[in-house]
Amino acid sequence: MKPAGFDYFRPETLDEVLSLLDEFGADAKILAGGQSLVPLMNMRLAQPQVIIDINDIAEAEDIKEGYQELEVGALVRQRALSRYTGKDSTWELLRLGLGHVGHPQTQNRGTVGGSIAHADPSAELPLLFLTMGGEAEIWNLHGSRKVPAEQFFQFVFSTVVQPHEFLKAIHWKRPAVQAGFGFYEFSRRRGDFAIASAAAIVEIDRQKCLTRIRLGLGGVASTPLLAEGVDKLYGTTWSTREIEGWLTTVRSDLDPPEDSMVKADFRRHLAGLAAAKAFSSAYQSAFKKWEEYPDA
Repeated sequence: MKPAGFDYFRPETLDEVLSLLDEFGADAKILAGGQSLVPLMNMRLAQPQVIIDINDIAEAEDIKEGYQELEVGALVRQRALSRYTGKDSTWELLRLGLGHVGHPQTQNRGTVGGSIAHADPSAELPLLFLTMGGEAEIWNLHGSRKVPAEQFFQFVFSTVVQPHEFLKAIHWKRPAVQAGFGFYEFSRRRGDFAIASAAAIVEIDRQKCLTRIRLGLGGVASTPLLAEGVDKLYGTTWSTREIEGWLTTVRSDLDPPEDSMVKADFRRHLAGLAAAKAFSSAYQSAFKKWEEYPDA
């Protein structure tokens, strides 16, 4: 099939983008990499009256690293971010997750902002954004605002970005020097959307006691989720029994969707396995970090 007819605009400045969004609102769609929007249009699942192509907006294609964050413009290609994160172990979790995103062809065109704004609950970048924390930088004709990752996703394919607004950049929170990372997912083929996935950040102190945990789960709800009850593990050392008990609770609290290919119980089971593998990898990574940076 081919898409329904539409008007096409290719603005050259951010102000032009915001003016067009203010004028057309819900009738318009942003075109960045097109890896999600174009297939939907071809199948006529999306029939926007106006397409706003942002590929000439220089303000949205930079990667800027600061003391507390990594600012990634919405137009940054997934492959470009993958290459950038390969240079610095600080952003290891991003590198691990990006290794599962699509295929080389889609990574070369797909954008970071486009994937996060699309908000597919099975996609890796929304899961990474929620797990790592940070803020989404959102602009409209009257100014800008920043929304924490925990408040950004609302439902399947739904975020707090309004029809007249533009997601300009993602601000990823810089992890602690000693933080350990883990990522694991189950998919039918590498590069496919995950059936279930997990991303973990773990910090421990000099006595190897757990001090901070963030465990994100993807593909198990209408949005990516953060596991609850992590505080019960703080102050304890690695204990297989305690951690398995906590992970069992996390898994049992899930109410995942099912489809013609995957039953809910099986998805819940895979989510539990992914969580255990990601958490274990993150703890082992944190342990090694203390050996590498004992005075950090």
